[in-house]
Amino acid sequence: MKECVYDFAIDAQYTRPQRSTLKGPSTAAKYCIVTITYIPTSAIVWQEVVEVSEREELEGKVYKRGENVGTIRAIEHLSKMLKYPEQANFVHDECGATEAIIASVFGLAQSAIDAWHREKKVAKSLSKHFSKKGAVVESECLSILQSDFARKWRIIVDSQPKEERRSKWLGLKHVVKSQWGNSISQNAMEAIDDFIEEYVTYMDRASVVSNPSTQQVECYHSFANKFWSKRTQLPRLLPTKSKLSAIAWNNVDNYQNRIRDRVYQELFSNDVTRSMV
Repeated sequence: MKECVYDFAIDAQYTRPQRSTLKGPSTAAKYCIVTITYIPTSAIVWQEVVEVSEREELEGKVYKRGENVGTIRAIEHLSKMLKYPEQANFVHDECGATEAIIASVFGLAQSAIDAWHREKKVAKSLSKHFSKKGAVVESECLSILQSDFARKWRIIVDSQPKEERRSKWLGLKHVVKSQWGNSISQNAMEAIDDFIEEYVTYMDRASVVSNPSTQQVECYHSFANKFWSKRTQLPRLLPTKSKLSAIAWNNVDNYQNRIRDRVYQELFSNDVTRSMV
C-alpha cells in the first residue's frame, strides 16, 4: 500500500485595528490569523483567529504571542483530525517557537523550514564566514559569489527527488574550487566550505517535504485583503471575514450562498436574520 504523506504550510498574519494618523500612532496588533494549507492543492485545511491577549499552554510552557497560540490550536486540531498524523510534515518560517510547537505535537523530524526565507539570508551568511576567516574578497567577486550561491540554493531546493538535494549541495565544494581556486585566497575557500557545511543543515530541513515553501499561504494573505484589511477598522468582524475569505480561496461549490448564510448567522441576531432571508 502506498505511504500516505501530508505536506502542509503554516504561516501567521497580524492585523491592526487603527491606522497611524497625525493624531497618533497606530494601535497594537489586535488579532493574529494562523492559516494551514495543504501544499499539493494549496487548499486551506484549517485556520485559527486569536486575539493577541490570549494564552495557551503546551507541555507546561505558557505561550503568549498570537501566532504561537494560533499555531498550537491549529496543530493540535490537525493531530486529532488526520488519519495518519505521523505522516504529516509542516513547512514554516524559521521560528524557534513554531518549531518547538510542531516538535511537541508531531515530532521535530516533521518540521521543515521555508527555503525562500533561507535563500534571502545567503548573502549575509556568506559574508559572515569570510569575516570569521579574515578573508578579504573584492566587492565584485563577493557579489557574484552571493548571487551564485543564492541561485544554486534555489535550483537545488526545487530539484527532485528531494533525497538527492544534500549530495548536490555538498557537491558545490568541488564546483567552487574548480571555478574560483585561482581567483581567491585559501582563507576565502575555507570560508566557502564552512558556509556550505552550515547550509547543508538547512538543506536537510528544507528537504523534509518536496515543496518547502509557504508561498501559497503568503498568496492567500494577499487574496484575503479582498475581504478584510490588515488595518481593519472593525476588528470584531475579522473572524467572520477571515472564514469567508478561506471559503472563497478554496473555491467551494456554491460558496456565494455559504457566504451569505454565514454573514446572516454571525453578524445579525436571529430576528434580523429571519426578516432578511
